[in-house]
Amino acid sequence: MPRPRLRTYLATAAGILAVGVAVGSWTVPALAARVMDVFVTNSAADPVPVAGVVKAEQAGTWNVGITGTPNVNVVGTVTARRSAATVWTLTKTFALNDDVNSGDLAVGGFTELAVDLNIQDQRLVGPSCCGPCPTSTKSLVVSRKGADGRLYQIDRVDGLTQFTNTSHSLGVGASVNVSFGATIQVDVLQHSPAGLFCGAPWSISVIGK
Repeated sequence: MPRPRLRTYLATAAGILAVGVAVGSWTVPALAARVMDVFVTNSAADPVPVAGVVKAEQAGTWNVGITGTPNVNVVGTVTARRSAATVWTLTKTFALNDDVNSGDLAVGGFTELAVDLNIQDQRLVGPSCCGPCPTSTKSLVVSRKGADGRLYQIDRVDGLTQFTNTSHSLGVGASVNVSFGATIQVDVLQHSPAGLFCGAPWSISVIGK
């Protein structure tokens, strides 16, 4: 009698094991599928703590903060253009032997200055009124104002006569290769023969860029 009872036990155990294996093989993939389909969304006030490296895919617009002073590599050619601005201009309709000074001109925001002077027909004024004055000349002087308040000449053109146009570009790398600093002064000086009073319409322009 013990042997039939042992066989019964073994058959029952084998049946239970078979059922367990079958149920387990069906349950594990189902649970795995459910885990893969689960998404957790937290509010900004309750963020999910993250440790290590996390792969993320952008959705919508991201705001990126930069800490410190990063180095930026620019590929290709970058063209920067500055708009020109008038620094000083003056027109004299009939000036008589007068020297003109611009006063302090602020030019610290520019890298290049264009200084242009135009002189028209010069005429005598006085006893020999209205005759030509060909020997009268003008000088154009540009000075930089130093940190000590003194003026330092950085450009000068002499011997400018009637019907003359002169144009100079000042700046590092310009035709007049100088640094003009933050403040300049411009002088237009008249040189007439002794005893003669010469006058001429003229104009000057200083443009920065």
